[in-house]
Amino acid sequence: MKNNIFIIFLTTLLIIFSCNTEEDKKTNINDKDTLQKNEEDNILSIEKFYFAADTPTGKKEITTPVYQRGEEVVFVIENVGKFEFDDEGKNRIELHMKVEDQTGMPVGKHRNILGEKGHIKTKNGYVKNPYAKFKTYKKDAPGTYTFNLTVVDLLKGDSVTVISEYFLE
Repeated sequence: MKNNIFIIFLTTLLIIFSCNTEEDKKTNINDKDTLQKNEEDNILSIEKFYFAADTPTGKKEITTPVYQRGEEVVFVIENVGKFEFDDEGKNRIELHMKVEDQTGMPVGKHRNILGEKGHIKTKNGYVKNPYAKFKTYKKDAPGTYTFNLTVVDLLKGDSVTVISEYFLE
């Protein structure tokens, strides 16, 4: 496994989440799938996800996710929810992230990223625009990489996984 280092940036109250083993409560979303809030079913949903670039004014969406070796890959999820509230009025959220190379081999994996930082109070049970970053290196092979990000509501046992590809030149 390559020595890639994950750098996870979460802004205040912008948090993403972890894997769940209950297959019937798991949702996978791949590129080109339609994303909709599903409040009637009370399951986790994601309004939008995309690759981005860091700019002085914030995250800028990249319509064709192509990065140069040595750059950080930025992955943004918008309006994730609806999370269950505990007796304290807080949510329990966790995150797992995995990046695979063009052969399907993991080049980076990070589990239980949030820990106690995922015990937060969200507005109306939704997190607005959390993002994660993955550091690439000049020695990395060019090609297509797969970014997997799993968000979990630890109170409901519900999870959603977003899977998308980017190209490394």
